[in-house]
Amino acid sequence: MATPTALVLQSNGKILVAGSIAVVPPAANRVGFGIVRYNATGTLDTTFGTGGVAIADFGTSAALSGAFALAIQANGEIVAAGVAAAGPFFNGFSSAFGLARFTTAGALDTSFGSGGLVMTAVESGSVVYSYVAGIAMQSDGNIVAAGSTIVEEGFDHGSRQVARYLAQ
Repeated sequence: MATPTALVLQSNGKILVAGSIAVVPPAANRVGFGIVRYNATGTLDTTFGTGGVAIADFGTSAALSGAFALAIQANGEIVAAGVAAAGPFFNGFSSAFGLARFTTAGALDTSFGSGGLVMTAVESGSVVYSYVAGIAMQSDGNIVAAGSTIVEEGFDHGSRQVARYLAQ
């Protein structure tokens, strides 16, 4: 994992670490959400995802994505949230809230969003950087994401955003 940014302890003692990771096999320098699971002993849990790693690839339209938040739903499914970005902020682009849901085994849950992925543009403009900084699970199973939007390259115009997603 290139950049770990979130950590959660599962009820069974296993440790989930999320962040950004190079999409495997490498494709046009794409970076997606990565989740690595460790056993309670600190060893890699190779039964999770592929060899202990689960990846969410948002594709070429969001080739520089990364997870900044992580939560476990009541049914054990894993939700990662962060940014679904087209490129570096200074290149003039718009990014969106990005969410991915994984099964307990580390596969994308295709019943969530589009193939397990959700992208939400919370503001529009030529240079908008939106990202999720934290998520929480409601008692009804729905997901609440909180984040920020920075407008303009000078970081002088910004706002805070909250979005609610149906767990379905």
